[in-house]
Amino acid sequence: MTSAKKRDFEAELRKLEDIVSAMEEGQPSLDEALKLYEKGMELSRFCLKYLTEAETRVEALNKKGALKEFESSVEPEENSLDIDEESMDEEEDELLF
Repeated sequence: MTSAKKRDFEAELRKLEDIVSAMEEGQPSLDEALKLYEKGMELSRFCLKYLTEAETRVEALNKKGALKEFESSVEPEENSLDIDEESMDEEEDELLF
């Protein structure tokens, strides 16, 4: 991916985000809303096509073995988030009174 393509994608995505914000926040006239919608759909298609092509490239690299799935050697602790409900109820009662 060249930096020119990335800048194009990023710039087009920012434009799309600006259009969405303008339509959500403002009260454009019907004509203006239609123009914004049309431009937004065009930008959306561009971004989707770009992302689909990027995904295809990543999948191709994965198939060639250039990228491998990450496997963590760290096991999560079992029951690491056990919470004593009785003590929480007592603390809540103390806060209420």
